[in-house]
Amino acid sequence: SVVCVHHHAGGFGTLDQAFVVIMLIQTNKLECFPIVIMGDDFWEHSRDFIRRTMLDEGINVSDLALTQPAHTPEEALRLVGQEPTVVAEAPKG
Repeated sequence: SVVCVHHHAGGFGTLDQAFVVIMLIQTNKLECFPIVIMGDDFWEHSRDFIRRTMLDEGINVSDLALTQPAHTPEEALRLVGQEPTVVAEAPKG
């Protein structure tokens, strides 16, 4: 089975959840697994903020690599090692 965390853009709660998961992986409380982030502008601004203000001040490059941005659901599935499959198709007409 595939274990991953998938985060869409959101508010403070979303940021809190994402950072808690990353912190638990950093402290070896959770086994490392894919963390897929979706919502280009939201997450890229957050990652840029971290790069500019926290890199080498407690956060290193490998910490940033714990999250993988995806632009589409299909790309997210590939990041976690799964091929996209069609579960159900919308009825035509």
